[in-house]
Amino acid sequence: MFSETGSPSHRVISDQDVLRRWKEPGALFYSESFISVGFSSNDVTLAYVYDPDRSLMSLEAFRPENSLNAQLAFRVNGQEVYANSATQVFGVVIRYSSSDNPDRRCLVCGGLSSAGTAAAGRFLATQWEELAKRADDEDFLAVIRQPVETTAPPRLLRMHFR
Repeated sequence: MFSETGSPSHRVISDQDVLRRWKEPGALFYSESFISVGFSSNDVTLAYVYDPDRSLMSLEAFRPENSLNAQLAFRVNGQEVYANSATQVFGVVIRYSSSDNPDRRCLVCGGLSSAGTAAAGRFLATQWEELAKRADDEDFLAVIRQPVETTAPPRLLRMHFR
């Protein structure tokens, strides 16, 4: 998935540590690939969302028809808007490359709720080969949909490429 060879080492660090080291010379982001889990509560994910040179999406408030309450939604490529509903939740799997070292990748797995993050994580864990085949070596944003109150697996709704 990351296009790396050999047996890379694995370790767990926080999103704050990733961002703190991101700005240092020889930063972690530029020397190692990593997976970041979470969406609006994850600083690495938010750094991606608010990076106009990389991001394929934006976060916004969305007010469903006939509702006074706004909720978090994401817009992809300035067009499609995805927001959770009573019948479905959404997540994303995002892969993007370091601008300094394209062999190093960041993989973000998150959702508009904990259920959306779980759906994106489940999809990544069980269907990563499908993402790798479709994306080849390109950076991407995959929109994942999970029906609520069902045992049906999460499904890839759409892929967007940089």
